[in-house]
Amino acid sequence: MKARVVGAVYKSDNGVYPPNALATGAHALYQGLSGDGNDAIGGTTASTGTPGSSGKSYMTLKPNMLTPNPPDATARVIDPFHNDYNYLAPGTNNTATFDLWSTANANPPTDQLQWIKKLVGAPLCSMLTERSYKDPKI
Repeated sequence: MKARVVGAVYKSDNGVYPPNALATGAHALYQGLSGDGNDAIGGTTASTGTPGSSGKSYMTLKPNMLTPNPPDATARVIDPFHNDYNYLAPGTNNTATFDLWSTANANPPTDQLQWIKKLVGAPLCSMLTERSYKDPKI
């Protein structure tokens, strides 16, 4: 399945984007995409490190997209610079959908002007492309 449709399919199946109200959400993003556990997205099942172990897998996450690798109960989706992706649903900026952003290689990491952000209307995981991991000069 192409990355650009992942979010739409998840929402179609579940009625919402993977919910998350925590600070960063990299583990919630992992659970929502991989189907490995759901305790970070409103359920009660912890991750085991096995995609599809407790739900539908919406996207195959390559090893360089995860930490730790191989995945375990704390698996998180990382950007090409090896920082956690930040995910919030519903979003603060995109209240009808979600916020997805990377601090990328911002120096300092708190400088939001240097962050890479999901654009309004962009599909979930449009940032999570194989190309962005090959050429992290996004």
